[in-house]
Amino acid sequence: MKRFVAISLALATLLSLAACTKSGTEPGVTDTPVPPTNSPNNQLAKTNTLFPATEVFYYSGGANVPEYSVQPGLSNVININQFQYGTDDVGDYYFSLQLPDEAAGLIEQNGFAVMDSMNSREYYSLYESNRYNYVPNFITTDSAVHTFHLMYDYVLKDVERSSLAHSLKTLSEHMAEASYQQYLQLKGTEFENAAIRNVAFFGVGGRLLDDSFAVKEEAADLVNAELALIDAAAGISESPLINYGQTFSNMTEYYSADYSQFIPRSHYTQSEELGNYFRASMWYGQMTLRSAYPDEVRSALLMTSALQAQENEQAWYSIFETINFFVGECDDITPADYVQSLSGIYGDSIGTLEEVTDAAKFEQALAVVKTLPPPAINSIPVYDETLQPDREAAISGFRFLGQRFTIDAAIFQRLIDRETPGRMLPNALDIPAAFGSDEAYSILKSDYGVEAYPDYAGNLADIRTYTGAVEDDVWTSNLYWSWLNMLRPLAGNTDRTGYPFFMENTAWTRKELNTFLGSWTELKHDTLLYGKQAMAERGDGGMEAPPPPDDRGYVEPNPELFGRLALLVKQTQEGLTAANLITEEADAALARLCEVANQLMEISQKELANTELTSEDYDFIRNYGGDLEHIWDAAKKDELDAMADEYGNVQKESYLYEHPDAIVADVATDPNGIVLEEATGFAKTIVVAFPRDGEVVLGVGVVYSQYEFTVPLDQRMTDEAWHQALNQDEIPPLAAWKEAYTVS
Repeated sequence: MKRFVAISLALATLLSLAACTKSGTEPGVTDTPVPPTNSPNNQLAKTNTLFPATEVFYYSGGANVPEYSVQPGLSNVININQFQYGTDDVGDYYFSLQLPDEAAGLIEQNGFAVMDSMNSREYYSLYESNRYNYVPNFITTDSAVHTFHLMYDYVLKDVERSSLAHSLKTLSEHMAEASYQQYLQLKGTEFENAAIRNVAFFGVGGRLLDDSFAVKEEAADLVNAELALIDAAAGISESPLINYGQTFSNMTEYYSADYSQFIPRSHYTQSEELGNYFRASMWYGQMTLRSAYPDEVRSALLMTSALQAQENEQAWYSIFETINFFVGECDDITPADYVQSLSGIYGDSIGTLEEVTDAAKFEQALAVVKTLPPPAINSIPVYDETLQPDREAAISGFRFLGQRFTIDAAIFQRLIDRETPGRMLPNALDIPAAFGSDEAYSILKSDYGVEAYPDYAGNLADIRTYTGAVEDDVWTSNLYWSWLNMLRPLAGNTDRTGYPFFMENTAWTRKELNTFLGSWTELKHDTLLYGKQAMAERGDGGMEAPPPPDDRGYVEPNPELFGRLALLVKQTQEGLTAANLITEEADAALARLCEVANQLMEISQKELANTELTSEDYDFIRNYGGDLEHIWDAAKKDELDAMADEYGNVQKESYLYEHPDAIVADVATDPNGIVLEEATGFAKTIVVAFPRDGEVVLGVGVVYSQYEFTVPLDQRMTDEAWHQALNQDEIPPLAAWKEAYTVS
């Protein structure tokens, strides 16, 4: 039988890089490396031939935009009448987006302002309004990357419904039966307890997927006990199933799980089927059979043995590899790691029960398993080092379909307790700071006091060294890494010589950070089920009308981001096509989005080179909202169809009122009872003074609003709850650092 394979190019390449070392490490405390250490479960890498890495786009053309400025009172802005109340000589009202004095002041000072007064529930609507009213479009990076989020979330959801949920149900059925047959053969032996644990384990997974899933009588009590905790979703509690039949010397040895993680969030609240898939996947992704405890290792060995049946292996592999493509690699110990690491004991597969239960072989296997390293990202509640100094023993273990290593979560892990003692929750700005943004780090120091944590600066420096050395093939090894790679230009310290006036100031740098955080928030939302969370340690008529205004617009000149977006969309489309996981509608929408991104890249390059745009370029900018709307229609078709089936004809405006494209995601956990939420609100209006034919023109576009706040552990927020808060204006204030460019 062919050997299990796991992980992919990303972590394999990372292995050659040294782990970060924290200064001042206390004796007995193990550092959390960024990324995972040079470990067997990471070395079991398969080259991802189905979903290969792609190239990275770099812009090196420089900038040669002629100097310009905005005069006091915006006196040199040629279309200022479009932003004031009034009429022309024939009584036609101008389109009016009235500029408050504060906004006019910011435009005079910085060349742009973000308006809090015209919130949009979807990005395409304002661009379409501009077209109807002859207002120049200002195409933002925000609108482009947000549109990718819509498609990513749509295709992931489609794959889950059409493929993954069915595969997981089939796998659960087969594994439950295989585990029961093992149990019947192992009754009365040292492996009996481990065998009944597995019967219950797959009984829980099966019952979460389908209420009618048959559970064996012998495991019913264990299954019901776990389901009660999962249904309550109250927080951290000891697991009756993992701890079953074991005797521990003290309370810190009991295995605990955060059952609040089983609250369906993200798009998994949209149907019962998706909610069931969410909870079952969370079960298989979070529950850990720890390497330090022999009876839990016995369960892991028995699971791996049962997986050797071809139909089980194929189902497991199809799920595992698909998630690899969307999110990334697993840094927990997997069945693949058991097969590889124990090949010297059991051969190419962990097959017969006779071999698995051989006492001498088991002792050898246990010794090897104990040497397998812990994950880089800990999502198991553990105590601080005074109570639980052996952190590796507490968190190192086997997960049947483990959640995924992501570089941002690993960064968070390094910048919270215990690696950064006392800091129980991270800040979203940690990510762009780790990618090199000096402005993000400056804000973290001035507004959030990170200097109060002595280890923060050293740890951040180590992370910056690591991220700066990551090779391109790693940055594009899966869609998650490629998404982050697309955002990296927003976190750089770019020399803005020769760029437009509006980009030559700190306020624009902060606007770019907000764009980074808005798109990153959408990434965390879309992958909430699969990506690990870092956990700190517990702790008009009549007269002839005048000609319409000149509405030729402008593209935010960030060719590197747009180029990387085009490649990311192409990677998504080609990977799904190769795996036969794409619909005609999604294929067409992704193809159009790729064309849009490429055209944005080309236009922004022309702008920076001071090359005249063609009439076709201006037509593209003018009609941009229509392109976004067509892609939005494709991404939301299933949801609109479902509402139409239930309520009859559904207007998009009505749908958007109930389901704005704002989202929320919890990204980190303080085991003392708090979770960190990141959210995007209604899109805000940006007014930008851009150069055109030697004159200054105001253009209008949309940007993210992004929020960070905390909620109690057992109240992890759903999109529906967040939409209700938005509709009732019960939202937290924007962070103070965003006041540099935002007008309330």
